[in-house]
Amino acid sequence: MKVTNVTTLTFGSVASLIETSVSGWTTLRDADRNSRESKPDISWDAGAGFDGSVTLATSGWAAGAEVARNLAYKFVQRVRESHAEYAQPAFAASVVGSGVNVARHIAGRPDSMVRRLPVVMDRPVVHIVLSSAASGGIGGDAITARGAAVTALIDLLELSGRRVRLTVVNTSSKNDTALEIRVTAKRPEDRMQTDAIAFVTAHPAFLRRIIFGVMETAAPAVRRAIGIGGRNGYGSPTPVQGDQGDVYVKEMSWSQGWSDDNVNTWIEDVLREQGVLAD
Repeated sequence: MKVTNVTTLTFGSVASLIETSVSGWTTLRDADRNSRESKPDISWDAGAGFDGSVTLATSGWAAGAEVARNLAYKFVQRVRESHAEYAQPAFAASVVGSGVNVARHIAGRPDSMVRRLPVVMDRPVVHIVLSSAASGGIGGDAITARGAAVTALIDLLELSGRRVRLTVVNTSSKNDTALEIRVTAKRPEDRMQTDAIAFVTAHPAFLRRIIFGVMETAAPAVRRAIGIGGRNGYGSPTPVQGDQGDVYVKEMSWSQGWSDDNVNTWIEDVLREQGVLAD
């Protein structure tokens, strides 16, 4: 669905997104801010509440990271076998190094040390765009299953020698007006922080507490047009209007669900599409 009137809020980091969610200015009354006022619920925000969500957003979600690691583990050996040039380090004889070649040392050769060689080869960047938008009827378990699969996918792509950029986008709309919130959750040069990424991708409170908090700071005209605040529902999940990257994980509508039964198939399909696993 295309909308004609799109307001985009762009954040260069999750930290700046959190700061706006916590401290951004709004004309909404506190009682109308669902990010704060909705009661914690297991199926809605995994029982985190707003303060708990902020804590998880800054410290990471260990339980979600463990789910992602377990998913990734099922594919690790296949990825390593397909991309051994990245999984196996290369070494060379040298006059200095971190280890000793005993045979060379006994022979009295000056280059008896062992030096690890840097891996110098093309490392393509895969841009993943994850829509965090989900209808109110989507349970937290489905959001977690999908997000854990995305987190596992990032680990596996980087294990194969690729670098990953992760952009998380929330697009909500009503009629012809949309609010799109884009945040760079991981840059290609960033080291993978699984606990932090797991919260952003897989915890329902990221959307229903942190993102809702940012939506509440939008211009009053935008909020009124979409219905942000109070009992208005915060708009409908809408396809990302801007860049959808190389791998696009679309919004979760009423009719779409993710479960433990289909995430493995999804991960394998994407790995094949990106050339990580052979057909």
